[in-house]
Parts: sequence; C-alpha cells; structure tokens
Amino acid sequence: MKTPRILHLVEESWPNRLGGVECFVDSLHRDLGFESTVLDYRQIYPEAQTKSRESWRLIQSLASWHDIELPYSDLIVFHQIIPWGIPWMLKQAKSRPCIFVVHDWFFLCQKVHLLKDGKQCFGPELVQCAQCWGSGQNLFWRLGYQAARNYYTEQMSQKIPLAVTQDSFFEKIPQASMLLPYGVSASRSRMFQEFYKNEGEDLVYLGSDARHKGFDILLKELQDSEFVKNGAMLHWYGERKNRSGELPLWVRHHGGLVDFKEGYAWKALILPSLWLETGPLVLLEALSACLPVLAKKGCISSEYANLNGVHQYQDSQDLMHLLKMSRTQLWETSGRVMPMEYEHVLEQHRKVYLNQIYATL
Repeated sequence: MKTPRILHLVEESWPNRLGGVECFVDSLHRDLGFESTVLDYRQIYPEAQTKSRESWRLIQSLASWHDIELPYSDLIVFHQIIPWGIPWMLKQAKSRPCIFVVHDWFFLCQKVHLLKDGKQCFGPELVQCAQCWGSGQNLFWRLGYQAARNYYTEQMSQKIPLAVTQDSFFEKIPQASMLLPYGVSASRSRMFQEFYKNEGEDLVYLGSDARHKGFDILLKELQDSEFVKNGAMLHWYGERKNRSGELPLWVRHHGGLVDFKEGYAWKALILPSLWLETGPLVLLEALSACLPVLAKKGCISSEYANLNGVHQYQDSQDLMHLLKMSRTQLWETSGRVMPMEYEHVLEQHRKVYLNQIYATL
C-alpha cells in the first residue's frame, strides 16, 4: 500500500501554544510513517492577521472567496472552520477525502451554553439572548446564522466522511475518545513531575479576562478569603482586555503564555469559565504536569471531570474547601481515571483516524 499523504489545514500555529493539538496530531501521523504537511492560513494570507479574527462569524458561514492552490495530498484534515469557510471546504471535499476535526465548531457563538442565572442554553431565542453573557451580538444575525448552520450542517454531513457538528459534538466526541488524548503523553508527564515536587499555595489562571471566562467573578470569590489572608497569590497568564481598573495586590499578571515545565510551585490550575469549555487544552497540559485542576461546575464535560486531579466547585464556599487541601491531596483522589498515556493515545488516534483513512484511500 502506498504511503498516505496527509495535509493538515490550521488557522494559525503559535510557537508557544499550550496543548498543541494540531502539532500533536501531525507528529502522530509522522510516527506512523505518513507524509504529513501542516499548512497555516496566515502563512498563505499574512494580511489576514487581524481580518480573520474581526469578521470570523461571517467567514465561518459565508466565505467562498478563497482560491488557494493546495499541495497534493490523499486526504485533508481540517482542524478549524476558521477561516476557511464552509463553501470552500465543501469544494475540497469533492476533490479528495476530508476529515473535519472540530475544536471550535460553533456557527453562532461559543457563549450560548450558560446564561447569567446559571441555566443551560441550547440556541438563540428572543428571551434567552437578552440574558446571555455574550448578548452584545445582534440577535437577528444569530437567528440568520442558525438557519445557515442547519443547511451547511446537512451539506457537511453528506460530503465529509468524518464530520462532527455542533448538534452532535457532545455526543460523538467523547464516544470516539477524540477529546481526552490531546496533548498528554507519558514522556511529558514524567518530565513534568520532576518540576512539581515542592508544595505551593498559589493558584494559576491561563486565559483572558473576558466576561464569559469568569475571571472577574473569581476575583470576587477570592477577595477577603483565607486564600488572600494567608498571603497566597493568583498568577495570571493571558490577554488583559479590561485595563480600566487596577488588579488586586494578590493578583500578578505575567502576560503571554506559560510553559508548565518552568516548574512554578503552584497548588492548582483554576478554570472559572462561565461557558462550557469543549476542548480545554490547558486542563490536559496541567494534568500532564501532575498539576491539579479546580474547575467551575458546568464549564467542563463529565469526561474531563472524571479525570484524576480534577475537582469542580459550585461557589466560593466549595472553592475555599478545596483550597484548604494540599496539592498532594488534590492530586491523589481515589476512584478517578488517570490521563491517557501516549500508547493509549496512539491506539485511539489509530481507531478514529486510520480506519477512515484506509477506507477512503
């Protein structure tokens, strides 16, 4: 049998992107002897550095202006819908087999999952959108996207061999074991363990201070708590959008992204998000470093919640109870499954990808 040529299409490749899903999948293909190529959209269109971000909602559902000459390949793996556009992807699907790996498949907005009162949201409605954390978007545009999404979802499912749509995202991804493996390998886990032998009391948060990320609520929950009174710090890595006010003295903003192997003596990674994080790569990277994770209840799926070292909290009282535990106690939680190691990751990758590849080549 000939050696498969796989083309990976990604939105952008950051040198210090945490998790590195695209690079991880590419490296697995190379390990299996495939001829694997990664094509970065921003390498093709350098002028799109900000354009694709600013207009991504339109690009997602309506873009058809691409005329890109792709390298020859037996199969294309789409890693993001941004910014390639559905019509262009359908065109490619007619010319060769495609696999569409959905890390961020949301035609409307990623904020439609949790309302301000904590209730779950399943789509745009006149009353619900007024209560959404991301209600700055125009409702009528959302309803239009909903209609477009239904049409293109049907088209995608007919044309692309492996398509995971928003409607079936939470059902199909966990069953196919496509979420859990990313970014966690036995070799990295062993290396990171050497950096985390010392106990620490500080927390680390990776992400922006956008409202739906719950960062401002986290600050209120920690303010005047025993965590602050005992002199612990919250280390923040990520984009600071709101610069109107000063941060508390117990919050240290480092900017940018961090590599866990730097080995800071943190107690845990905290995820205060108000939306459902469908692919929290920072969680997997933390677990590969044997760093416990404290997640706001409702922001991660049950597949993540059942991993060893992951704890959920409902309110500030729950959070304070967890913070009284040492990092060792947080990590050594019985009855939980451990993060997948490299050998099992490869097995799951072979199951999900290779069967489809060999069936279509």
